[in-house]
Amino acid sequence: MEGQRIFLMMFRKLEGNRRCGGWAWIVAILGFSGLWELVAFGQATSSVVLAWNADSSPGIVSYNLYAGGASQSYTNVVSAGNATNATVSGLVQAATYFFAVTAVNSAGLESMPSPEISYSVPVTNTPAPAVVLASPVNGASYLAPASISLSANVTANGHTITTVQFFNGSTLLGGSTSAPYSFPWNGVAAGNYSLTAQAVYDAGSNVASAAVAVVVTNALPPPAVVLASPTSGASYLAPANISLSANVTANGHTITKVQFLNGSTLLGASTSMPYSLVWNGVAAGNYSLTAQAVYDAGSNVASGAVAVLVTNALPPPAVVLTSPTNGASYAAPASINLLAGVTPNGHTITQVQFFNGSTLLGVSASTPYSFLWNNVSAGNYSLAAQVVYDAGSSVLSAPAAVAVTGLPAPWQTIDIGSVGILGSAVISNGLYGVAGAGNLSGGSDSFRFLYQTLTADGEIRGQISSVQGSGGGGADAGAMIRENLASGSRYAFMGITPAGFFRWQRRSSTSGGTSTTKAGSATPPKVWVRVVRTGNTLYGYKSTDGVNWTLVNSSTISMSANAYIGWAVASGSSTTLDTSVFTNVTVVP
Repeated sequence: MEGQRIFLMMFRKLEGNRRCGGWAWIVAILGFSGLWELVAFGQATSSVVLAWNADSSPGIVSYNLYAGGASQSYTNVVSAGNATNATVSGLVQAATYFFAVTAVNSAGLESMPSPEISYSVPVTNTPAPAVVLASPVNGASYLAPASISLSANVTANGHTITTVQFFNGSTLLGGSTSAPYSFPWNGVAAGNYSLTAQAVYDAGSNVASAAVAVVVTNALPPPAVVLASPTSGASYLAPANISLSANVTANGHTITKVQFLNGSTLLGASTSMPYSLVWNGVAAGNYSLTAQAVYDAGSNVASGAVAVLVTNALPPPAVVLTSPTNGASYAAPASINLLAGVTPNGHTITQVQFFNGSTLLGVSASTPYSFLWNNVSAGNYSLAAQVVYDAGSSVLSAPAAVAVTGLPAPWQTIDIGSVGILGSAVISNGLYGVAGAGNLSGGSDSFRFLYQTLTADGEIRGQISSVQGSGGGGADAGAMIRENLASGSRYAFMGITPAGFFRWQRRSSTSGGTSTTKAGSATPPKVWVRVVRTGNTLYGYKSTDGVNWTLVNSSTISMSANAYIGWAVASGSSTTLDTSVFTNVTVVP
């Protein structure tokens, strides 16, 4: 009966207004309890589906759904045909809308509207638009007065983009209201500029792009030109054919040609890449070659000069005695492997001869040029390699001074680093005599080393019976554990200076600085020193009787497992030998 009451009321209204006859229908919009269906549409707008009961009156052929932003004021109508539902789209989030439905019969007469309902569109969180200044690119350069095309890419993310504004810093340059978003900035003076694009969206919100830095200059930099070939110091045999080539960076200019010059004399030119020229029949002499780029209306810029040499004859071969090294020491009877490196420089190598002084030791006719000198007795030797080439010409290497000593195994001796005078070592009747030059300081050592190999942990101790020297900086004598025989090796040293001061000295990184700790003084022979290695920790001890030991200091020094242990002597001078004597020596293991 409730439906009938609505029907009667509506019918009377329709009868009084439309005079549609004796038929009637019942029309109502359904409530919210499950009969409304809301469908999200994008992220900034929504749509809503409305449904109603079918009118049972005869002759009903269609329904009209009315919608508006104010009560009883409908600005939109949706014809649902004979369906009992319809969708209204394009609703703005957070806005409220009002709806009513009418029925239309076969005669085209329309009922009065149903009771009105309202609907508030929910708000969903949406990301702001994304805007990128696509042009110009960061770091772009222009010549004043410049015309710079600004363009932006915008991702709306469901929002309504009103305009895209273009800025230099905080100064508005212009805007664009539709894609593609762009703006031509003309007549730009020289200067540095920070450009951004700002999207204005929805009800006036805005979001800006990252800044792009551009520069406008009053003039282009000149082209850059480099003479790529030949290289500086190149040598040729006369008559020479020399290939010249140049690399050119135009920097916005028009390159007309590249000229090649010897001093101020033009040799020739190339008008296209690759810029090159062959200079034929070049006589012996010294030459200064350049490449010069000619650009725009005749301006030019030159490369740096390259010096080359053309000779009437090939330079002689180069020969180096690569083994043994200068200052090497061997125990008698020694086997010394002599090895030479030869650079032919275009010549034909016949053989390499190996000498001790003026005495020929042996010959090698092919690479690798080597000779094994066996059963060498104790003594000091000056070894060299001589290359014989072409029709019997020869050139001699620099000599290498080596020493062969009567040291008992496993002892060996060598000069570490660069010394001006060869050191020596001798062991006899419990006396260990070591003579050495050089300095034990800084990032690179030079001294005489009497040593043996050490694997893993160990120690050396002994008495310093005598020390010779003036006591100058870098002069030392004492016990050492050293990672290798290079001048910049890590090491730990406990010894005494010629002036009688105990010294704990160490280098914890290869070629690094040297740290020194002074620990009182004593006078030989009442001087005992000791260095102990336990893992990567090294300890330095001192004593005046060899029984009661005092720890001077310890240091953490990362060394390889295989190291060297022994006695080191440095005079403080590269040209003076100091001699120290060590006794009561113990090496463990």
